[in-house]
Amino acid sequence: MVSNDQISVAGLSFTDDVYAAKLNFKIEGNNTEEIVIKQKDITINDVPYNNLSFAPKYRDKKPITIKVPIQNNTNTEKNVNIEYEVYSWSDDLGKMVSELKQQQVLAGKGLGTASYTIDDIKAAVYYVKVTVIDVNGSSNMSWKNIANIRFVNEDINEPRIAAVTLNTSPYSPEKGGMQLVTCIHNTNEAEVETIVENIIKDERGKIIASSEYKGTVTGQVDAIYTQLPKNKRYNVLMVTSIIKDKDGNILNTINLNYDCKELNPSQCGRDNSNGSIWVFLGSILLLGGLTLGVREYRKRTFKSVK
Repeated sequence: MVSNDQISVAGLSFTDDVYAAKLNFKIEGNNTEEIVIKQKDITINDVPYNNLSFAPKYRDKKPITIKVPIQNNTNTEKNVNIEYEVYSWSDDLGKMVSELKQQQVLAGKGLGTASYTIDDIKAAVYYVKVTVIDVNGSSNMSWKNIANIRFVNEDINEPRIAAVTLNTSPYSPEKGGMQLVTCIHNTNEAEVETIVENIIKDERGKIIASSEYKGTVTGQVDAIYTQLPKNKRYNVLMVTSIIKDKDGNILNTINLNYDCKELNPSQCGRDNSNGSIWVFLGSILLLGGLTLGVREYRKRTFKSVK
């Protein structure tokens, strides 16, 4: 799935119900990380957090405090940089809400804690990315320890676009015609009124198809289908999907460009979107040729009569 230039290969990073095929492999070696995040001991409001289960849910928009234990496995003192990146929904399809950088000193064989509090809860789903980096780590390698933490506030609803894609390649449409599939859902189970607009343009910016949905959206993912012209071939398609609240305020916009030169140049063909222009130009040339032919015929006829 490709959405906003992001590719998901292994499923969703924040839940265990969507996953990739199991691969059996073994990593050999005796390497032990000098500094590690103790993933199993992460807490949200002092309650253990399991990053391999569904995101915990909270209400009343109360402050949320995340604590991430950091273990120094060496006998020497270590300086670490801690970075907190807070996103709504996720770090690939969401937007950054805030960012904070700190430094902390860990004693030899000592345990430290990275703590971050979100006081003003505004998003329905938060994704907090905590990165710990050894300041004096080896210069020839990039070492990081990352904790990904998600939680939901059930008092906030955010209708969102889950995915936008075409049901077949843009340069080789089926006889039944291509369809744009826009998947939408609410971040919580409640029904929310929403508006979804889909616009598809050719490479000249001409709108070739569009659709609009006005209605409710729930926690279940629903799909909106936008039919493209049948038996047409387009080498380039520009897709825009917009989701709004019931008052018309834009919540999110996704723009995708499908270009057969980038996807598979061997499949590029004559673009039917230019067909009407060529027909028009061909008609003009044909009429012009007929006119000249008639004039030349008349000239020759009049000369022969004289």
